[in-house]
Amino acid sequence: LMLALAAYWHALRLYYGRSGLRYPWLLALAGMAGLYWYSAVNYDVWIRILIVSVLWVWMLAGSIAELAAQWRTEASRGHRILLAAFCCVAGILTLRGLYYGFVPPPPDCSVTDNVCWLPRLTPLLAPLLGVAGTTAFFLMCYERLRQQADSRRDDAEIEALRKKTGKVLGEKSR
Repeated sequence: LMLALAAYWHALRLYYGRSGLRYPWLLALAGMAGLYWYSAVNYDVWIRILIVSVLWVWMLAGSIAELAAQWRTEASRGHRILLAAFCCVAGILTLRGLYYGFVPPPPDCSVTDNVCWLPRLTPLLAPLLGVAGTTAFFLMCYERLRQQADSRRDDAEIEALRKKTGKVLGEKSR
């Protein structure tokens, strides 16, 4: 999911004509290294949750900022759906991070048992971003391509009318 969020942020920057992130995968790889360390080497659920919450919200905030900057010029439904999905997920992750920032989970907390229920929320968010987010992004791309095709078709029709009117005006002036 960290790589996907980095890819979303990078793709949105490119989509809106901005330069891409210099090293989009570095933030995700640093987060995954931290998760590995606190999962396999020095087991600590609390630190893992904080790492994930901070990095995911940071990457989501970057994507939200890209989308929000285009709010007035981008009228596509996909844009609004993607912005709403990112805001929803960022809000949930922020609340989750704040909760665990003040109430550390018990040391035996695991996603696979019934001791902690909140870490189970994270796998439920992945399909929202994976399915709804990707579909909304494809919809944004499709709508942009459709607008460009309409614009090209309109330009071609205008040019054809200019040629026709030029010929007609040229014949009448003789």
